[in-house]
Amino acid sequence: MFVIRRNDEVKGYLNECPHVGGPLDWVSDQFLDIEKTHILCATHGARFRIENGLCISPPCPGALLTPVAVEVIEGMVVIGSDHSPEANS
Repeated sequence: MFVIRRNDEVKGYLNECPHVGGPLDWVSDQFLDIEKTHILCATHGARFRIENGLCISPPCPGALLTPVAVEVIEGMVVIGSDHSPEANS
């Protein structure tokens, strides 16, 4: 899994491309494109929105990354917290 933190917002996803099931990072812990605006799959170059994990380019437009529940508590990123919206839905 990996976490992207922007200011006070965090998003967590499994490190798995929905297209081929392989890892997304092309170099260890490198998940974003050069502009740092999208998550980029190293295998086929698919781009995913950071805010919701939606793929917006071929080869798998419309596919979603698998989210992981995360939140910031007292400045620390907490994984799998019972207080996050994903955990309560």
